[in-house]
Amino acid sequence: MPENEGSAEDRELNPSLPAAGRLWFEWWTLAVFLLMYFLLPGILAAAAWRGWIARGVWPWGAIPIQLAGLALLLWSARGMFGSWPMVWQAAGLVRWRWVWLGQGIGLSAGIALLAGAVTLGWRMAMHRLGVDFELPGTLRFFKEGSNSQIAAFALMAIGLAPVFEELAFRNALFGLLRRVTGFWPAALATGGLFALSHGSGLQFPGLVVMAVCWQWVNRRSGSLWSSILLHFFNNFFAVAILWVAVYFKIAVFE
Repeated sequence: MPENEGSAEDRELNPSLPAAGRLWFEWWTLAVFLLMYFLLPGILAAAAWRGWIARGVWPWGAIPIQLAGLALLLWSARGMFGSWPMVWQAAGLVRWRWVWLGQGIGLSAGIALLAGAVTLGWRMAMHRLGVDFELPGTLRFFKEGSNSQIAAFALMAIGLAPVFEELAFRNALFGLLRRVTGFWPAALATGGLFALSHGSGLQFPGLVVMAVCWQWVNRRSGSLWSSILLHFFNNFFAVAILWVAVYFKIAVFE
């Protein structure tokens, strides 16, 4: 997948994309992401689990909120820049390659295995120190949620998360931090915040490794499409494995 066709640094130096407009897009992406992807769906989830609204409203009710957030982000950027090509450039959605569909499966699997090994090592090390982690929220959801809720969660994880989270972390947040720290510190900081956003102490180091790898691929390819595909394949196979485990009652939830 990495092609050395140009990095995020190259795009930033492109004079067709105004520096002020690029900075606005990064901050605006983070604002929309926090409000429409995290805050409002989080409030909806809390209300559902506390019984204030029907339990089945979550997570189906979060999907239109997140779709509206994505539409708001892109259409407001269209108004700011005046053309869709400028929006795609600001978002890093350039240089699509069909061959990435095939390459992404293998690369995503390799990165997932690396992250899994790190997670296993982390769990073993912390267990020796007397620290045991709670079951990750995703696993608890697959264990306790209804089939309808699991289907909605799968749609969010596979369809929305790869696009929205890559725009927020690998493009916007990384772009802001890289101006101050350089590539590797920005990639590590972004990866750390990405891992924290998933709320799992067990998965934290593995998610950091995964995020840094995705950032490196994004840099090498010069396109956010590459990390979106890696994120998509990772979530797709993770959801598929969990769904199979639920269906066949395989003990992965202990």
